[in-house]
Amino acid sequence: MKNNNKPLILNPEYKLRHDDDKVLLIVKDLNEVKKYGAEEEYTGLIHPIHAMMLSFFNGKTFDETITEIHNYFGIEKNIIKKTFEKLVCNDEFIKIDFSNTLIYFPRNVIIPMTEEMTKHDYEPEMFKYNKVNLKFRRLNAPLDLTINFTSRCMTDCIYCYADRREKVDCTIPLERIYELIDEAKELDLRSIDVIGGEFFLYKHWHEVLAKLRQNGFTPYLTTKIAIKEDVIKKTKNLGFTSIQISLDTMRKENLLKSVQIKEKYFYNMQNTFELLEKYDLKVQINTILSSATDSVDDIKSLEKFFSKFKNIITWRINYGEYSMYLGEEAFRNYKASKVNVSKINKYIKKINSKNIFEFKIEEVGIEGNVNYLSVKEKKDSFEKRATCTGNLYAMYILPDGKVTICEELYWNEHFIIGDVTKQSIKEVWDSEKARDLFFLTQDRISEDSVCKTSESFDECRGGNPKQICWRDTIKAYGHNKWDYPDYRCPLAPTVEKEIFA
Repeated sequence: MKNNNKPLILNPEYKLRHDDDKVLLIVKDLNEVKKYGAEEEYTGLIHPIHAMMLSFFNGKTFDETITEIHNYFGIEKNIIKKTFEKLVCNDEFIKIDFSNTLIYFPRNVIIPMTEEMTKHDYEPEMFKYNKVNLKFRRLNAPLDLTINFTSRCMTDCIYCYADRREKVDCTIPLERIYELIDEAKELDLRSIDVIGGEFFLYKHWHEVLAKLRQNGFTPYLTTKIAIKEDVIKKTKNLGFTSIQISLDTMRKENLLKSVQIKEKYFYNMQNTFELLEKYDLKVQINTILSSATDSVDDIKSLEKFFSKFKNIITWRINYGEYSMYLGEEAFRNYKASKVNVSKINKYIKKINSKNIFEFKIEEVGIEGNVNYLSVKEKKDSFEKRATCTGNLYAMYILPDGKVTICEELYWNEHFIIGDVTKQSIKEVWDSEKARDLFFLTQDRISEDSVCKTSESFDECRGGNPKQICWRDTIKAYGHNKWDYPDYRCPLAPTVEKEIFA
């Protein structure tokens, strides 16, 4: 086996978290670029005994570590070797059959330890267990937390998905914010993200970021404003290495039409990029296509502008989706043209083939109208749906302290599960409202929803980890029809609204 004589360590980009009768093996930081080959986004389950054994990989050679595991458990060395040699610098997913249960491990679980790495503080006793259940279900405490500090923005994007009917600033006292961060650390949360509106418009933004960093959290910073030099310096001094900037075009007239702001914004954004390079902050670009910016010339303007800078590390392009708060008429006016997006995708291929940037730009995918799918196609689409993390292992705090399960649902009363000005994170997570929503029973469904009488109700509701996308259901059928099926469900009614690109 390669690396047999090198000191090995559990990849520091992964994290182990005990969750009663199972252990989560997850990527530690969802936002940082991975240097050691970990999966970009990974959340999985392993048997507690595997976590106990992985804790021994902490700077000794493979054979030395296997001996330590053997001495601790009394298991034959060959059996231990056979399991863990597969996980050393593995360049693909590994599945291990343990007691007739398949357990999956991501890439590069165990890697050679380098001088820049520090030993982890895992001990086998941290993962001792009385029972085991390796079915993925609602966790005992949240894993990821997002805090919205304000609904105010500097821009007024024509495609904005946010609820901007009222401008709401954070009314949670700063000391309470600090307490929540401390509790999140105690609960062993993976991440706390900060958003708006525009997070940098929150008056205590610097204090919050400093507190997060002190507790080991590195939130994903994203902005659409032209940030000034003092903000960039403060952010850099806190140890942040990257930031996402949203920029839709560098054709001035089109940019101002897209974000609906004064002309100086165009020039201030150019200055922001120069400052970010000056202070060596890496930049991730997010571009949204709309009727104002969906031409190849818009993409060319960005390509020309970005090629001046060496600190841009990603460029993602998407399109403005239907906003449940702006409605159909607005969507008809701002949605990108499919024909134009197709032309843009062809041009993206050209950019990628020229290797102008050190990264590949993903082609833009536009969702087709689900109403045109056959029953079988809808069934296939529905079964392949992504897992909804809301209330499964993620929660979202609104500026007034109310807690919901998804950033786009805002103050919809059906999804408010608590209030952190009156409850702890754990109390909200364990609340009757939170549990009743996740373990939704059929008797609580309204009579006009097909879910009321569906024989397959438990397959997509009632505690199924996948659940459905509540946001998309409301987009399709309206706020008062939140308990309708996912619009991709074969039993779902036809979507009468114009919500598809």
